[in-house]
Amino acid sequence: MIHFHGIADDVLPYNGNEDYQSVQSTIHSSLFHNHIPDTSLVTTELNGGDVTREFYTGGSENTSVVLYTIHSEYGKPGGHVWFTDDIEGSSPNKIMWDFLSAYSQND
Repeated sequence: MIHFHGIADDVLPYNGNEDYQSVQSTIHSSLFHNHIPDTSLVTTELNGGDVTREFYTGGSENTSVVLYTIHSEYGKPGGHVWFTDDIEGSSPNKIMWDFLSAYSQND
């Protein structure tokens, strides 16, 4: 699973609300479902700290979970609208494609 989420998302709040789980709760549900140890976490600050990547590996059938938290884009807090700034030289679309293309539909 790959997930991009703005820290200031006012539609689906990062920390959740009465209607939606927090991003961290959603990530931990995916870890549990895919038998990925939370101790596999590797955290990387990208774009000078504007983006944080949390990468978990070692799940059943080689599954992994990656979360990109968008702290800032163009000087404003990351929101709900799709992030368009490159992350370390790659567009979010390319990052998503590279992640998903590592798996086949039969996996």
